[in-house]
Amino acid sequence: MIKPIYYNIFCSLMIALVSFYTSLYILWKKRKDKEAISFALVWLSTAFVWFCIGIYTLSLPVINKPLIKGGQIFIVFTFYAIVYHFAHKIWKGKKIGRLAVYGVSLIGLYYLILLFICSFPEPIITDWGVAFPPPLVMKYAFFAIIFIIMSLIIYDLLKRIIFWIKNKKIRDLQRFFATFSIFLYIFAGFFDEWAIHYGGIQLFLIRITEMFAVLIAYLCYSGESSENSSLLNHQQSLK
Repeated sequence: MIKPIYYNIFCSLMIALVSFYTSLYILWKKRKDKEAISFALVWLSTAFVWFCIGIYTLSLPVINKPLIKGGQIFIVFTFYAIVYHFAHKIWKGKKIGRLAVYGVSLIGLYYLILLFICSFPEPIITDWGVAFPPPLVMKYAFFAIIFIIMSLIIYDLLKRIIFWIKNKKIRDLQRFFATFSIFLYIFAGFFDEWAIHYGGIQLFLIRITEMFAVLIAYLCYSGESSENSSLLNHQQSLK
């Protein structure tokens, strides 16, 4: 019988693989689009997060602290990339967008400093994986960043819905689902921290949800590329 922890490792490495492929696909197809590039960077840093998680889970029962801290560093990079993406997507480089980026950068830097100076409690090891409960002061920084990110996501989701209702353009719908993929990933990730304490089917379903979020991100841009290609072929056939 397969040990439950191997399902965790499989899901972690699959999230890393799909995120990495998605980011490279977008960077290749949309290398002149700043919004798409910032979106791709979100999933590129996500890929490194889950690679670290998968490898250090695979190395159990040995506790690989460098990989653990590496995963935490890439989580901060992911948060920074998300805020940078929405700052550009919503405000196009305006002052309020830069303030959001600077704010998260400072909180993220504070989080990273605490990562290296604080002592962590003993890890919680279950049949499904391992959890490293951060000190309370780090949790405050983490929740502050999550609050900023979720505020930006909800604002952009509402904005995309309004645009789609008004214009009925496929582009607005694609941008809505691109934002929704990040929302779903952050929402599932928020519960991931608690699910690993209990293991079981909860953790497995959350990891599947996170993988599904990455697939939505890929489909948003692969679908757009297919649509543009079809439109170009149609225009050429009319000439």
